[in-house]
Parts: sequence; C-alpha cells; structure tokens
Amino acid sequence: MDDDPNQGRGYPSERPLHLRAQDVATVYPPAIKQRSRRRIKQRFWLILGFFIVLILACVGGITSVALYRSSESNSTAQVTAAKNVVVKFYTALKAKDYKKAYDYFDPKGTITVNGKPQKVSPALLQKVEGQDPVKDFEVTDASLSSNSQVVVSANVTRRVMKLVTVTLIIENNTWRIINY
Repeated sequence: MDDDPNQGRGYPSERPLHLRAQDVATVYPPAIKQRSRRRIKQRFWLILGFFIVLILACVGGITSVALYRSSESNSTAQVTAAKNVVVKFYTALKAKDYKKAYDYFDPKGTITVNGKPQKVSPALLQKVEGQDPVKDFEVTDASLSSNSQVVVSANVTRRVMKLVTVTLIIENNTWRIINY
C-alpha cells in the first residue's frame, strides 16, 4: 500500500475537495491565528527593543566623543594660558622689570638659588637676575601635569643657553608661577 504510486500520501491537497475543507476546519483551529499574532507581537517588541538599544548606543558614543573633545580643547586652552604667563614673565625679566616679573609668582612661590629653594621677592629676583640677566628666551614645551598644574620648558639665554622648567598652578582662574 505504501509502495503504490497512485495512492496519495494523505496530504490535505491530495484529498478530495469536500474532505479538504473539513480537514482545514479540524486540523487548523483558530488557535493558529492567535499563535501567529503572538509571534508578530513578539517580533515587533524584539525589533523595537533592538532599535532602542541601538539608538542608546549611538547617543552614548556621540556624547563620549563630544565630552572628550571638549576636555581636550579645555586642557589645550589651559596650557596656552600658562605658556603666555611664562612668556610675560621672561619678557619682564629681559626688560629688568623685576616688580612686574614678581607679579606672576604665587605668594608661596620659590626660586632656586645655589641649589636651595628660597621664597621669591622682587629684591631676590633683582639680585639673582642682576648677576646673570636674561638675554633671550624661547618657550619650547608645556604639559598639563594635573587639572591645576602646568610645567613649561623654555630655552633661556644668559651667558649660555640653558633649558629651564617653570611650574605653574591656577588660582582663581589665574596662572601663577610656583617654582622657577
């Protein structure tokens, strides 16, 4: 019986038409429609969830890039402002205006004399700089070592050219030299 090619396999499409309608009613109950609706709803929520996660990831990525760039430009502006203070300081020293040069120091600022740090004053600046005055200078490098401290390097020409580092801190939005 199974080997007879004229015998149908029992698929609904191979049965006579009047039996097919009856089979459809009994084989395919309305629960199939409910399951397909459930699947459509599940797919909808799955796709919606995927797009929500995708949108949140994009927003997070854009925000992190924007914050990184703003902090990067902020640090560049801080370093530039500190370099400008060092340029003004050396310009005042070159012009032998020790009072103006002293104004760029922090009240706790120090200057190294004979290997020992000493509290800076206009008189001390005049004494030290009078012995070996600044003839020329060039700021070569600056780096932000913390949120409130910058180290600036400069080639300073007196009798000979020497690389000097100047440390600055920021107080009340003003850069001040703390070590020279």
